[in-house]
Amino acid sequence: MAVGLSMLLMCVCCALDSDKLMAQQPYTYTLRNNYSFSAGTGNSLSWLTPQPSYSYNNVQYNWDSPILDLGFDFMYEGRVYSQFKYFNGSMCLGAPQLSHGGGYYTTPLGTTFSGYNLPKIVAVGAQLVATNFTYGVSGTAPNRVGVFTFNGYFYRTNYTVEFQIQLYENTGEIRIVYGASSGGTVRSYQTGIATTPVDLASVNPRTGAVSYGVTNTTYTTWPGQYTYYSFMPPYIPCAYLYNLSVRKRGVNSVYLTWQLFGGWASDVSYVIEYGPTGFTRGSGTRISAQSQPVTIGGLQQETDYTFYVRAVCDTFDTSAYSYGVRYTITSGSMNTCLDFSALNSQGVTCSYGAYQSYGNYSSAYPGPYATIGSVDYGQEKYGSQQDPGSRHTVHTFGEMDSCSGYQLSKIPQGENKSVRLGCVYGVNLSQAVSYDIVVDTNVSDIALLKYACVFYNPAGSHSADRQPRFVLEILDSSNNPVDVMCGSADFNSSNAAQSGSGWNQGMTSDIFWKDWTPVGLYLAAYHGQTIKVRLATFACGQGAAEHFGYSYFTLSCNKAKIRSSSCVPGAPTTLTAPIGFNYSWYNANDTTRVISTNRQITVTHDTNTYYCDVSFIDNANCKFRMYQKFTVERDTIFENISPVICAGSQYIYNGENFTDTFTTSGVHSYGLLTAGGCDSLLNINLLVRDTLRDTLRDTICAGASLDTNGHLGCMPVSGHPYPPYYLQGV
Repeated sequence: MAVGLSMLLMCVCCALDSDKLMAQQPYTYTLRNNYSFSAGTGNSLSWLTPQPSYSYNNVQYNWDSPILDLGFDFMYEGRVYSQFKYFNGSMCLGAPQLSHGGGYYTTPLGTTFSGYNLPKIVAVGAQLVATNFTYGVSGTAPNRVGVFTFNGYFYRTNYTVEFQIQLYENTGEIRIVYGASSGGTVRSYQTGIATTPVDLASVNPRTGAVSYGVTNTTYTTWPGQYTYYSFMPPYIPCAYLYNLSVRKRGVNSVYLTWQLFGGWASDVSYVIEYGPTGFTRGSGTRISAQSQPVTIGGLQQETDYTFYVRAVCDTFDTSAYSYGVRYTITSGSMNTCLDFSALNSQGVTCSYGAYQSYGNYSSAYPGPYATIGSVDYGQEKYGSQQDPGSRHTVHTFGEMDSCSGYQLSKIPQGENKSVRLGCVYGVNLSQAVSYDIVVDTNVSDIALLKYACVFYNPAGSHSADRQPRFVLEILDSSNNPVDVMCGSADFNSSNAAQSGSGWNQGMTSDIFWKDWTPVGLYLAAYHGQTIKVRLATFACGQGAAEHFGYSYFTLSCNKAKIRSSSCVPGAPTTLTAPIGFNYSWYNANDTTRVISTNRQITVTHDTNTYYCDVSFIDNANCKFRMYQKFTVERDTIFENISPVICAGSQYIYNGENFTDTFTTSGVHSYGLLTAGGCDSLLNINLLVRDTLRDTLRDTICAGASLDTNGHLGCMPVSGHPYPPYYLQGV
């Protein structure tokens, strides 16, 4: 016997592709202001029958389909979708979790339920029984149509109905087409589409007119066979860029790749604009390209850049710029205790296990510490609700996290890689990684960890001990916390959702993300000891696939010294503190007066010592002090070299940290930056000799020599380690 289906509702539900869960909206539409509506009556050609077509028969009440592929990318309100989910007689765009809600099937566009399962396309909002639901794709790229067909009847009546939702790839049109009907009484229903709880368009099937806003009005009039309602966006752009990725290539260069929406890839060129993070778009450096990848060189070390790309179809038709992707050009040479990305090296322990409830772990319930080993399929394997993907993952690409709505960078400023712990999957997963660090304050005396988190919040449906969770601990050799206030973190998804928590809303109202947060520890008291930095993430403890929880982090150890741009006495020098903090600079002669709160200050190289108190952005009470001492220290190295070259040639110095070319006489001084800031001074005292031209005429016997009476000149020598000339008697 057929059972009641809780809605005769067709809403298209695109579950999101891993890294393409939802693209940022460069095109911001609203239904009221931008989509055009039309109604009409077609014919038998209006009813599409794609082949092949995939079918679910006799769909039962409260049945949820797996996430299924749409067959192509479809743009809806400036967002790109490529998958959908069918449940309970409906499909909905972009809802990672579907809420049935008692009474929802009666008024899905009404006061109580307008915010459910967004965005949605409602063909007939009422109770029904589904005898058959099919989906397929008609046509060929770039003019395909996704066709979703419902056949069934109103619950507790013998009134049969059929309808389709058609999604047009090339135009972005959403069309609802009604088929044949027969039988008894039409029950009350609603028709329309919705993108937010207040951005709704409802259709009156009696008149074919559209109205906007939340409505509790229902109807009992069937539109009639081949009647259609069409919602058309203002335009589909010539191209739509997403998944912009920045990757390191060489010391001072990167290369960019991206994905292009639509079928116009062979017809477009591109404009890339970039500059130091924070630059105003329009004032950056622009380059043009005909294809990808695009390599950009000449970038400055220790600088954080933001990159944008737009497509150009012709002079008058360009796409909006993609979301900006940050990437820091850095050698990473400041890290002096470990490589946190070497997950299989000595002193690093990765583990994973099940998660039912959070508590004090024991041998009976080891949680994320159950199995030693990493689950790493590479940074391209971001995961989905069906496929967990990597759980211990090193990221080296500059990309934006999709679940955050492309607002969170996967790599923080000042770094060129990160580790992701967890994935976009929530079924009872937990995982951890720990680092054992032997403290040697002669090498490094600050441990610095940066982390960011993304949670799906199951609201009040889960107890706190079963919600997605993140835990950070810095422990001493006895496994005791070294600093509870500044060296630890522990929060779950309901903490993240609290007002004023400092977390941000992600791609849906149920997702929250925490921006990069630094945790620093001054290690002077732990010299010779082993400290442990341990992180763990937990997904849903009740087994819901969409209730994910994961984090990104970096870890480094540094000396408490400030980098200096010059070590030449009397010359201006720029002092630079690490990226990502608040700053207070002092001269050691007066530590009561703050001389700057910027990350960099410029001073004259003298005998003073400068301090910088580096404090955490979200907790000013957590800080450590760094210094720059210009007076000569015992680790300062002086090197003097005196090369000689001929006029018209050049001297090239290939040092460990830089390369430079000289052509003129004089003393060239360099302060070489080390992990301590500025500890080596190089003096290059270059002499350029004029080329002597003279003619001496004499005759000598074989094996004899000629006295030049002290004349010196320049002669070329092949393969000489100095420039290709040396001095000798002529």
